[in-house]
Amino acid sequence: INEQYTQSDHNFRDQDMYAQAKYRITLKWLEQYALKGSVLLNVGCGAGHFNQLALQSGFKVIGYEPDPAAYSIAAQQNHENLELVCGDLFAIPSNTRANIVVLHDVLEHIDSENAAIERIFELLAPGGILVISVPALDRLFGFHDEQLGHFRRYSKTSLRRALRNRFDVEKIRYLGFFAIPGVFYFSRLRRRGYPDASLESSSILSRFFGKIMKIEQRIALPVGTSLLM
Repeated sequence: INEQYTQSDHNFRDQDMYAQAKYRITLKWLEQYALKGSVLLNVGCGAGHFNQLALQSGFKVIGYEPDPAAYSIAAQQNHENLELVCGDLFAIPSNTRANIVVLHDVLEHIDSENAAIERIFELLAPGGILVISVPALDRLFGFHDEQLGHFRRYSKTSLRRALRNRFDVEKIRYLGFFAIPGVFYFSRLRRRGYPDASLESSSILSRFFGKIMKIEQRIALPVGTSLLM
């Protein structure tokens, strides 16, 4: 794992419209279950940007983050319904049970996929809800994945296969159809990081990408750079 690259990735999340789209889709999915006020276990919460949105939506959030640098950013937020712990999925106490477990871009970081899925299943109360996002499309695996310590990317088929013994899949969709050329060009071909800074500084590009992400939040396209389930 490239710690400097990872830290930069965490720092950019509050301006990252791609990540924000994942978070909005997650919250929209959770709305149908009338679970506001329930405990939401956010595993791998990063710098805490989804924590803030979940709190605003009325959930009680327990966030776990193994990266001390990202945890230190997340810990700057204080809220009566927020608890933060510096630790990974396997550091969560075995007696923990939550109505909702969320993992945004975590499973791909764990070498032992089966052990991770069993641990997630143990953390959920009976009838609980899991929302998970992962990077998609094996052919896009490149520099970005290597720097962040990813072991794999997923397709709908491989993600369903990984979870089928423990979970009933109610929803699954891609996100990031229009990002595929950029990911392939920068990460796979050029073997360099994405141009976050230039996107941030260009109001034209920023507005255009923001509109695309709003469209993709509403309309699930047939393929993309991320999967949500």
